[in-house]
Amino acid sequence: MKLGTIVNAAQPLQKLIFQDLPLKTAYGLAQLIGRINPALAFYGMEMAKAPDGARAEELSEMEMAGFEDFFRLQIDPELPLVLSAADIKCLEPFIRFEKDDGP
Repeated sequence: MKLGTIVNAAQPLQKLIFQDLPLKTAYGLAQLIGRINPALAFYGMEMAKAPDGARAEELSEMEMAGFEDFFRLQIDPELPLVLSAADIKCLEPFIRFEKDDGP
């Protein structure tokens, strides 16, 4: 997965973590955040080295190891969440918006 994909999802994920979610979903979201935070920290440190944004494109295209076996979190689209269409597009690599038909 490209670092730019992770960075683009950071703000929509931030919106989600402050929502009241079912326990299973909230737990999965907490695990997801734990996995992507090191990548976001790396991006922040690297961008700080070149404050003029000169490395932004190079960093965005960087492939991040550890996301090969990534499993997408499922969130019921009927939950009363407030997200924009842009948020949903950024979250699609991480979250499937599908009804949970499980027990």
